[in-house]
Amino acid sequence: MLHYLIYMSHATQPMSDNNLDEILATAVKNNIEKDITGMLVFIDEQSAFSDHGRFIQVLEGSEETVKDIYKTISKDDRHNQITELFSYPIKQRNFPDWIMGFKRVSDTSSVPDELNKWFDPDHFPKEMNKEGVNIPLTYLRSFYDIHK
Repeated sequence: MLHYLIYMSHATQPMSDNNLDEILATAVKNNIEKDITGMLVFIDEQSAFSDHGRFIQVLEGSEETVKDIYKTISKDDRHNQITELFSYPIKQRNFPDWIMGFKRVSDTSSVPDELNKWFDPDHFPKEMNKEGVNIPLTYLRSFYDIHK
């Protein structure tokens, strides 16, 4: 059965394009080998939440593999305050053709206010609404569709 995990974390250092390219290259290599798909968003800003920016990532694959990769990612010293937001089974992949999609958001002023709060783990939406829609995956899938 397929599984997904969404986490958010804070960068511990400024993230240059080269730093992010290195992270992405490693993710792509590992994800191909382990049949993982998903996307990584880096929010490049200084705010009350983070001095160097934040990451939001969704991983999809077998439950054991997703959880193993998350453990490895959690030990990476390029980020801290790692918060697992959701981890649940899914029937099909939401990012089937992205080994690891990536988007850098440098200007959150262009993000609508109702979505900007999502970049704070305390305000990230609950997993399901009353109609059973998986709001985080729906949002991230929309973000993926717009930026692919």
